[in-house]
Amino acid sequence: MISLKVTPQVLVKQKNTRNANTQNFGGTVTYTGPTGRRSLLEISFYYNTNSEQSDRKTYDYNSGSGKYDQYNTLLSNEFTFLFLISYSSFLIPLFLILLSLLSTINSHE
Repeated sequence: MISLKVTPQVLVKQKNTRNANTQNFGGTVTYTGPTGRRSLLEISFYYNTNSEQSDRKTYDYNSGSGKYDQYNTLLSNEFTFLFLISYSSFLIPLFLILLSLLSTINSHE
């Protein structure tokens, strides 16, 4: 048997404001070029940043003044979030190295 507990609803008069700003910037730079007759070199760099600022303010209704002028600290917050990622890579394809080695071995026989 399941029992449900019903709680009475309470009307809370509040005013919320939120100012937010989000910025995202990123890019990739890649260079691929020959290092010999049968080999390539690839150099790559990746960078991305994400920044967010948020400012939320909550005011409770003041029945004495008739205005929303009681600052609610539990429901208000301000934060800044910054996420940064970057990496680079250096790649010489393995099959090209093997082909080059085999070619060198065969030419010396």
